[in-house]
Amino acid sequence: MEGNQSIQKIYSSDWSTIPEMVLVEIMSYLPVHDRVNAGLVCAWWKECFKHPRLWTKFLFKFDTNTPDEAKAISSIDAYCSLLQDVKMYLNPWHSVSRDRAIYALNEMAWSPAKKLKKFAFHFTGFNPIILDSTGILNALKNLFSQSTGTEFLLRLRVIDLTGCNIPFDDELVSIIANNHPYIRILKLQNSCYYYYVTPKSILELVKKCHHLEELDVFCASLDSEVIETLGNDPDCAMKKLRLVCNSKSRSCPAVLSDAWAVLSNHGVQVTIMIESSTPSAIVDEILCENIPLVNLRWDVMYEPDARTMFRIAEQYNNTLRRLEINNGLSTSPATTDFQQTLELIVLKCTKLTHLVVSLPLSANTVGDILDGRYFEEYMLRCFRNDTIESVTNQI
Repeated sequence: MEGNQSIQKIYSSDWSTIPEMVLVEIMSYLPVHDRVNAGLVCAWWKECFKHPRLWTKFLFKFDTNTPDEAKAISSIDAYCSLLQDVKMYLNPWHSVSRDRAIYALNEMAWSPAKKLKKFAFHFTGFNPIILDSTGILNALKNLFSQSTGTEFLLRLRVIDLTGCNIPFDDELVSIIANNHPYIRILKLQNSCYYYYVTPKSILELVKKCHHLEELDVFCASLDSEVIETLGNDPDCAMKKLRLVCNSKSRSCPAVLSDAWAVLSNHGVQVTIMIESSTPSAIVDEILCENIPLVNLRWDVMYEPDARTMFRIAEQYNNTLRRLEINNGLSTSPATTDFQQTLELIVLKCTKLTHLVVSLPLSANTVGDILDGRYFEEYMLRCFRNDTIESVTNQI
C-alpha cells in the first residue's frame, strides 16, 4: 500500500519542481525548436531555458523551410550575447533557410556584448548552380567587424569556414586581420570554384595576428613574402599550415625554397593537398626543397611522375609522416617506375606511419613495403591473379 502511494506521489509531482541542473541537462540535448517549445511549459522551465549553459555552445541548422526554423531564431535577439561556441549549418538550396542564416549572423553581429570565441559555418550539400552569395559574405564581414567595443576582439579565437562554399575575398581576410589580433585558428579552404584571397591580405593577416597557430588556405593565397614574414617573426606561433593546390595555383608564383628554409626553423608542420586538376608543372614548383612537409595527399587522374616521386623521397625524408595517393579509376597495375619510387619513399622516409595508395600494386611491392615496417595505418590495393584486393590494417 505504501509503495503504491509513493508511486502515486511521484506521478502527481509538479513538473515545475524539477531541479534546475536536471532540467538544463535535459534541454541541452533538445533541438533548438524543441527547446523553445519546452521553455513555454511554465515560468520555471522558461527560466531554465535562459540558463547561460544552454547558449554558450550552440548549433544552428538551417536546412528546411519548416516553421520550426523560425522558432529556432526567434530567441536569438534575447540570447545571442551569451553565445561563445557557434556552429552553423546551412542548406543553400532553400532561399528561406539562407535568409534565416543571414538574419542569425546579423543578430550576432549587432549584439551589444558579443562573447563569441569559436565560430564555424558549413554548407550541407552542394551549392545551387546560381547562388547569390553576397548576402552571406556581407553577413560574415559584419560579424567579424568591430561593431561593439574591444571585448569581442580579444575573445574570438577560432574561425572555421571550410564548409562555407562561397567566394571569399581579401576584404574578409583584412577585416579579420584588423579586428581579431588574438585569432588562433583560421580555416578558409572550401569547395567553391572561385576564390579571391590573394597573398596581399594573407600577408596583412600574418603581420597583425602574431598568435595565429593554424592557417588553412589555398596555395594561390601564399607567396614567398608571406612565408618569410612568418619565418622572420621571433614570436611566430604558427604550428600547422594546410595548403590546397589546384588549377587556381597557376595565378600565383610558388613559394621559393629559400623562404621555406626560414620557416622550417620554427617547427611548423605543413600539410599539402594536391587536387587532380593541378597541372604537373605546378606540382613540381610547389613541391620544392625545405618545406617542413608532414602530410601529403595527392589526387591524380593518371599515375604520378616518377621523377616527382623520387624528389619526395629525397626532400622530405626527415619530415613526411603521412602519404596518400588517390586514383580510384585505375584497374591495372601501376608501372614499375612508380612502384620502385614508392618503395624508395617508404625506405627513405623513416617517420612515415600512414600510407594510403589506391593505385594497384604488385604482390611483391606490397610485400616489400610491409616487410619489417610498422604503420599506424596502411591501405593498399594489390593486383593478384587478375583481381584487385585491398590490403589494410583498418577494420
